[in-house]
Amino acid sequence: MSIMPNSAPLPQMATTKKERTMRKMLKIIKTQNGELLNYDKIIEISLAEGEGLNESKETLTLYGVISFDVLGKERSLALYDTFAEAESAMELLTFWLASSSEIMFEMPDDNSEGGATENV
Repeated sequence: MSIMPNSAPLPQMATTKKERTMRKMLKIIKTQNGELLNYDKIIEISLAEGEGLNESKETLTLYGVISFDVLGKERSLALYDTFAEAESAMELLTFWLASSSEIMFEMPDDNSEGGATENV
């Protein structure tokens, strides 16, 4: 069997317990704005209520899923029009963190289900 000189090595499957644990810990959250966050840098995720302006400059209540990183920086993962939508997104995220082997979670928006994406 010959190997082409410029070929990239094939990805290795995690074989040791330590490698499997490290792969399981690698989690990325994609915010509604497209920002990618490493979960290992996040210390808290919670729901929040705030006010925003719509296109007509009218004040409206928004509900968000927010995170705080190890430096104390607050980041908006997603914003929703209703508390029920924000709570549902938080439940999906919590389930993914607790049980999924998928590497990336995409925060749902008004037009999508969001959720885990295939391992890369």
